[in-house]
Amino acid sequence: MEKRPELDGCEPLLRTSFRRPRTAVFYLRGVAHPASTPEPLLGYTLAGVSWCVGGVKGVLGMRYYQDFQVGEKFVSRGRTITEADIVMFAAFSGDWYPLHVDREYAAKSPFGERIAHGMLVLSAASGLMPLTEWAIVAFYGMDRVRFVAPTKIGDTIHVEAEVTEKRDKGEKGGVVSFRQAVKNQRGEDLAVADFKVFMAAREEG
Repeated sequence: MEKRPELDGCEPLLRTSFRRPRTAVFYLRGVAHPASTPEPLLGYTLAGVSWCVGGVKGVLGMRYYQDFQVGEKFVSRGRTITEADIVMFAAFSGDWYPLHVDREYAAKSPFGERIAHGMLVLSAASGLMPLTEWAIVAFYGMDRVRFVAPTKIGDTIHVEAEVTEKRDKGEKGGVVSFRQAVKNQRGEDLAVADFKVFMAAREEG
C-alpha cells in the first residue's frame, strides 16, 4: 500500500468521483494522485471536493464569505417557464388565482394571457443561481422586491446579479447582498430584488 504523507492535521485522504469515470485519491497538500491513470487532472470538475492545506479547510470550487467582492457580477444559466410550471406551483402553493390558471379570465386582463406567479418567478430565479457552489449557511431575506413586467408561458428567464454589500458577522461568516434582476429572453427586467444570504467564512486552523 502506498504510504501517505504527513498532512498537517488535515483529514488523511479523500476519494471522489469526477464526471469522467475515474476515481482519484487526494493527498491534501494540494497534490492529487489519480488512482487509475497518470493523466493530469486538468479539465476535471473539482467542485464539492473537500481540501485542507496548512490547516485551512474548504471545498474545491466552493466560494466563502471572504471570496466575494462588492461590484462582482454574475449571470446565471436560463430556463423556460412552462404551463406545467404554473400549474404545479399553483397546486403546491394553493394559489389558484385565475390570472395564472384561467385562460378565459386572463385573456380579458391587461396582460391578455396567463402569467406566472410572482413567487414562482423568484423561486425559479433562486434555483438558477449557483447556490451549491457558495458556502451558504442560511437565506437572510429579500428587500425592495418589485415585479416590473409579467413572466409569460414560454418566456426563458435568467438572473443577472451584482454584489452590493458585505456585512461581517465575525468568525462564522457574514451577510452578502446581491442586487438581482430576473430577465427574459429579450433582456427585459421581469423582477428585481435585493437578495441576502449568510455565507460561512473559510475555516482557519
